[in-house]
Amino acid sequence: MITILRSTEHKLTKIHTFKDGRIHTSDFNNAYLFEVETAEITSFDDLYEAVEIVSHCDMACIIRGRPKQQFTTPVRRTLDNFESVPTGLNWIMCDFDGIPNTVGNAPLETYTEYLISLLPQYMHEVSYVAQWSGSAGINKTAGAIDWSELKCHLWFMLKEPRTDEQAKNWAKSINQAHRKAHNQRLIDSALMNAVQIHYAANPVFIGMADHIQNRISRVDKTDDSFLMPIIEPEVEASPAVQQKTGPYTKQPFEPCFFNALAKIGSGESYHTDVYAAICSFIGSTSPQRDLQWLKQELRAAIQAGTNPSGMGKAYYMDEAHLNSEIRDAIKFTGESADYLPAVPFRTEDEKRKYYRDRKLGQAQEVADHARQFLEALREKYKGVIGK
Repeated sequence: MITILRSTEHKLTKIHTFKDGRIHTSDFNNAYLFEVETAEITSFDDLYEAVEIVSHCDMACIIRGRPKQQFTTPVRRTLDNFESVPTGLNWIMCDFDGIPNTVGNAPLETYTEYLISLLPQYMHEVSYVAQWSGSAGINKTAGAIDWSELKCHLWFMLKEPRTDEQAKNWAKSINQAHRKAHNQRLIDSALMNAVQIHYAANPVFIGMADHIQNRISRVDKTDDSFLMPIIEPEVEASPAVQQKTGPYTKQPFEPCFFNALAKIGSGESYHTDVYAAICSFIGSTSPQRDLQWLKQELRAAIQAGTNPSGMGKAYYMDEAHLNSEIRDAIKFTGESADYLPAVPFRTEDEKRKYYRDRKLGQAQEVADHARQFLEALREKYKGVIGK
């Protein structure tokens, strides 16, 4: 089965606007309520059809979880309303984000086959649905077309169903192997839970044409599915992480840190949970710790969080904010921070500008909602009330 959600308020895709000679990208808004629909997936054809349909609906997305009951009204995307399928699912989506393009200038089909080559050998001759992500081929910082990194979703059928936990363990094992060779993860293991959004809607372009002609395609190969091996749970850790033997090691690093990481976005406060995970990492690793890896894991956990964030997830994922929290945690342990490389922190002027821009964005969102509400009222009572 597959669960399709339709937002009642926000688009679930990125919007690219060409203005003043550059591309401006608007990221996803946090949707709150969703209409729920399920469909049976029994073949590769079914999978392709489901993804292709969702790709044309900018308010729709896919999750792995199944609804706990039949909902007739919109609901929140939480574990109160959805659950992992106990018997598992017979499909999986592999999300590649920021994979260095070592192929050079080439057709899109060459890029997807390059990504396939990075996966285990038993997947190389398996049919797949390829879908370029909403920001594929665009450098948001430069505001221009840029294929130096590859961002793509590859959907596969499985010969045997796998639970969310089994799928996550499999993804983590792939990332461990890839990280040893390339010092980065290959696919997003955070997708393998009941309520994590699988973004599948095509992006919206304003003032420019889509630079990708065929965003979604099916590639038929020898086999329509693959047998996912069952991997025993292992902790996904950075090779640069070194165990600390000093006085601050109160618990083993791996269970302590990853337990704290798993709580981010499910508790009452992102700030508290993120800082707890940072303190766990700093307090049980040596000064040679990999801070870039830490920030990568924190951002993935924040992005996967299911609770709404009052400050917005972008705030907690911000480089300057994470640097500040890490420095505070290091000071708390009594460890010298002199070894830290120079990193960007916000000046007071930058802080004021950040909060001003954020408040302006919130005000614009409220104004947009009010305008949509008034337009709906006018349409409903057309001829009864004046304009």
